[in-house]
Amino acid sequence: MARVLSVYFLWVKVQFEMELELAVLVKMSSALGVLLGWYAVASVLVSGHIHRFLSLRSVP
Repeated sequence: MARVLSVYFLWVKVQFEMELELAVLVKMSSALGVLLGWYAVASVLVSGHIHRFLSLRSVP
């Protein structure tokens, strides 16, 4: 189970980096760039909370 979670969070990290690169390409000054940037930040924050919640539940 821990390995599956590790792979999942690695996938989330890669997705974040790809979205961030896309946002930079679109230019952060444009509305789409700002939207993509906020989406990338929100997705990382949510995945961090999920990881923290699951790791707290697995502690005996």
